[in-house]
Amino acid sequence: MKKRYLHILVPLAVAVILAIWYLPFFLESRVSALLADHGMKKASVEKVERKSDEITLSDIMLDPDGFSSIGSIRARADWIGLLSKNFLSEVVIDKLVLTGEMDEAGRITIAGWEPYNLLTTPNANTVIVNDGQIDLATPIGAIRLEAKAHMTKQEDKSQKVEATVWGKQHQLAIDTMWDVSLQEDGAWTAFANIWDARMDLENMNFSRLNGWLSFESSAASAMPSISGQIMAGKMQIGKSSGLNDANITLAGPPNAWRIIVSGKISGYQGASMTAEVSPDPDRADGRRRIYASLEALKAADLFTILQNLNADMAAAFPRVNILTPLMITPGNIQRLKQSIDKIKYDSVELVIDGSPFDLTGKIIAKRMQGGDIRTDVFSMDPGLSAAKALKIEKEEKAEKTANDKPDASKPEPAAPPESAAPADDSKAAGPALKAPEPAPAQAPAPPAPAAETPEDSEEALPPENPDDMEVTE
Repeated sequence: MKKRYLHILVPLAVAVILAIWYLPFFLESRVSALLADHGMKKASVEKVERKSDEITLSDIMLDPDGFSSIGSIRARADWIGLLSKNFLSEVVIDKLVLTGEMDEAGRITIAGWEPYNLLTTPNANTVIVNDGQIDLATPIGAIRLEAKAHMTKQEDKSQKVEATVWGKQHQLAIDTMWDVSLQEDGAWTAFANIWDARMDLENMNFSRLNGWLSFESSAASAMPSISGQIMAGKMQIGKSSGLNDANITLAGPPNAWRIIVSGKISGYQGASMTAEVSPDPDRADGRRRIYASLEALKAADLFTILQNLNADMAAAFPRVNILTPLMITPGNIQRLKQSIDKIKYDSVELVIDGSPFDLTGKIIAKRMQGGDIRTDVFSMDPGLSAAKALKIEKEEKAEKTANDKPDASKPEPAAPPESAAPADDSKAAGPALKAPEPAPAQAPAPPAPAAETPEDSEEALPPENPDDMEVTE
C-alpha cells in the first residue's frame, strides 16, 4: 500500500522542497518586475537577504550616479496567490530618495525614475512607503518634499491610496493629505486637502495657504481634468507686488484649465486685482488667453503698482516676462499720467487682454455724473493714442466746417417785397415815381380819410414786369 503511493509522494515532496528553496528567488524577480513596471528600470541591488516566504533587498541604486536610491524593500509572498499576478502579499519600502529637476514649463525629470508610471496599479495586495523624499531643483529654488503612503487592493481590482505629503524647509512648509483611486485600465482620481502651506523663496512667497484640489483622468487621457479652491493670506512676487486675502479658483477639462486669481493689492487702500487665464477660443494652437484688471482710487497708485509688478515679474521670470508688450516705460507712464491728470475721476482701472507676449492694455478713468458712470479711455499703446487724437482732431475740424457752411438743402429766405416799405421811403428799391400834379382849386372837401398804406394803394405797387423797373444805385 505504502509503495503504491511512493511514486506520488516523493515527487510532490521534492516539488515542495524546490518551491520553498526557489521561492525567494521568485520573490526577487517579482520585486524587480514591480520596480520596472513603475519606471525604475535601471535599479541595481547591492544586498539580498532571502527567507522562506520573505525577501529583503537593500542599498538599491535607481540610477548609475546614485542620485536616487531606496534603502530597502521587504516583500512577502502570498501562498494562495502563488500562480496569480498578486503573488506579492505585501511590499514595504523604506528610505525612498528621489532627486530631480523641474524646468520652466513645469516638466519634471527624476534621476532613475520615469514619473508617468507612478499611477500604474502594482501587482501586490498592499504597498507601504514608510518614508519617501523628493528633492527638486526648480526655476524658483530648491524644494524638498517628504511622503508616506499606504496602497491597498480593492475587491474591484482597483487600488486605494492614502498618502500624506509634507515639507518642513525654510523655503517651503506644506502639509497635505491625499486620497487616490487607481483603476486597472489606467483611469484614476485624486483628491487633496491642503491643510497649510507656506513658501519663502527669493522672488516668490506666500503664507497661510489652504484649500482643496480634485483631479480626474480617463484611461485615454494623459492630462487630468482639475477643480479646486485655494485661499492665501498673502501672496507676493518680488519685493513690492503682493496680494492680501488672495483667492484662486481652478477648473476645466484636460488641456483647457481655467485659473482665476483675485485679491487686494498690498499697500494701497482700495486697490484690487483680478486675473483669469483660460483657453483662447479664437486660437487653434491651444494658447491661453489672459484677462486682468487692476483697479485703484488714484492714478499715481495704479502707475506705481504697474511699474513695481513689471520689475518684479522681470526679476522672478527673466525669460518669460509677459508684461513686455504693454510698454511700461517711464516715458509712456509719464504720457498717461499727464493725460489723466487733466480730467476728473473717482477711480482708475487698467484692463489687460490678449495671449501671452501679445497683450494689450488700456486705462479707464471712471467718475459718477448725474447718477451715471462716465468713462475716459487711454490706450497703453502710444501709437494708438496718437492715432486716436488725430482722428478726434479731424472729426472736430469737419464738424466745425459743416457748421460754418450754409445748408444747401434749405432755401435762402426771400427778400421782403418792396411794397412792404412805406410809400415815402426814399431808400426803398424800385422805380422813381413821378409826383402827381396839383389839382385845380375846388370847394372845400370833407376831411380826408386816413392815409392808405402801400398795401392798399394800387399806385404804390411796382410794375408787374420787372424789366420796366429802374434800379436806383
